Amino acid sequence: MQKYSGTYSVEVSNDFGCINRAEVTIDFDDFKFVLPNVIMISSANEENGRFYLKGNGFVEYSLEIFDRWGNILYHKKGILSNDPASAWVPSECCTPGVYIYKITYSEDGVIKIIYGDITVL
Repeated sequence: MQKYSGTYSVEVSNDFGCINRAEVTIDFDDFKFVLPNVIMISSANEENGRFYLKGNGFVEYSLEIFDRWGNILYHKKGILSNDPASAWVPSECCTPGVYIYKITYSEDGVIKIIYGDITVL
């Protein structure tokens, strides 16, 4: 994973001529994957209503969505990252709430799992 650094300087002044300066250096990791934390059942913007894995490259993965009682609501294998057409789109039968996701993929022959929660509005 590649890291990037950035140094940022800020200078502020007020009406009385007081000036203050500060500098901070921040290290950024090159992201591998990103996932939304909130999606909408009905949205004018389709992107806001889809849950799928985005990343720097392409990886094949499986996605499982569970309700708060652990019942599986959605399962799909062979999804390609960065493909909104393969996304989970909560249907109108889903009520607003918090759902749990589990993403499974392989990296260098090792099975990796990403899990977390997604809020559906």
